[in-house]
Amino acid sequence: MPAPSIPPTGAVDLHAHSTCSDGRLTPAELVAEARRAGLSGLALTDHDTLNGLAEAAAASLQQGLLFVPGIELTCELEGAETHLLGYGLDPTNRPLLDGLTEETAARRRRAESILERLSRMGIRLELGALRADQGPIGRPHIAAAMVALGVCPDTRTAFERYLSSRGAAFVPRRLRSLESAIALLHRSGAYAVLAHPGPKLAAEQLLRLKRAGLDGIEVAHPRHGEATQRALRRLAAKLDLIATSGSDFHGLPGQQLGRPCAARELAEKLAAGCCDASAADRETGDRSRTLDQH
Repeated sequence: MPAPSIPPTGAVDLHAHSTCSDGRLTPAELVAEARRAGLSGLALTDHDTLNGLAEAAAASLQQGLLFVPGIELTCELEGAETHLLGYGLDPTNRPLLDGLTEETAARRRRAESILERLSRMGIRLELGALRADQGPIGRPHIAAAMVALGVCPDTRTAFERYLSSRGAAFVPRRLRSLESAIALLHRSGAYAVLAHPGPKLAAEQLLRLKRAGLDGIEVAHPRHGEATQRALRRLAAKLDLIATSGSDFHGLPGQQLGRPCAARELAEKLAAGCCDASAADRETGDRSRTLDQH
């Protein structure tokens, strides 16, 4: 049976997460939800992993949706945790895969340290029980386990009491610099887009990032009010940066896939990638292979 034809027009959600990172739906379920929401396409942008891309791509083909292979890298900018979206990447790119393997190992070591601190407080969790697969482990997985154990009534409380930067079990982590993350994405042929920067992004800071190779910024996001969106859109236009939109969907109560969303024309451009990965790899050398420490 031939795959359904992809609608020629329509909206595409450029920011969504599956169970391969910290979402509630599997990649295939996420694609089915996009179809139910009336979208014509979807980008899977799981945190620091490519594990769900093959499943999401196959489901998108079956459902007749445009698929944008993506990722959301966790990195650091001027001492603060920052996220960088990548679109149109090559999922077989060796430097990117090596970098993600290192990131997964670092996440696991951090989780072990957090569990050790919790254990000293009488809260005992098993690392192997945090998730069934080998995907990256993050604080949301620990928070969910604490809720399941009855230690906290909800994940928000778990973060406030234990896991946030002021929490009793917080462990700082080493992060890749945003500049090296941009280079890593470019080596895989992907566009690099600053995720949900919020209202405090300064023009001078954004200009520095553009000079480092940044391709765009996420303008429309559930946490961005109208004033923030207008300001970010002006900055993007002024610096000739791509302006993207996405729901940051995790499948949590109150979230809606496709709110906000982007135009299909933009999604098609992002899905195609921005450069030849091998050429980008030759240009950047080995600069993005290592994690920067701070």
